Amino acid sequence: MFDLKHCLVVANATLGIQMVIKSLNLKGPIITTPFTYIATASSIVWESCTPVFIDIDPISLCIDVTKIRKAINSSTSAILVLMFLVIHVMLMKLKLLVKSSAYTLFMMLRMLLVLI
Repeated sequence: MFDLKHCLVVANATLGIQMVIKSLNLKGPIITTPFTYIATASSIVWESCTPVFIDIDPISLCIDVTKIRKAINSSTSAILVLMFLVIHVMLMKLKLLVKSSAYTLFMMLRMLLVLI
């Protein structure tokens, strides 16, 4: 079903987010959305990073991709994207944004954490 070389199961998404931040040795601001459970932001803070909140698109209810570029600066370490609905167009825009920059993008689809 999935073409994965490695997979790690964790008890909850909070631990998954913390593990990704720690394993990538991320430091500094991480762009995310406030339209999620508080554990997303607290996981970022727990790992000594700073959440930078970007509003959601009112139609998709996912992070507004058009606002991410404005929030990126030289200290941005990652973009944490949480999606309630998998929207292909948004995914493609995010991949293009990340490919054109040196930032780490990781996405959480419900309780599945995927590193892109």
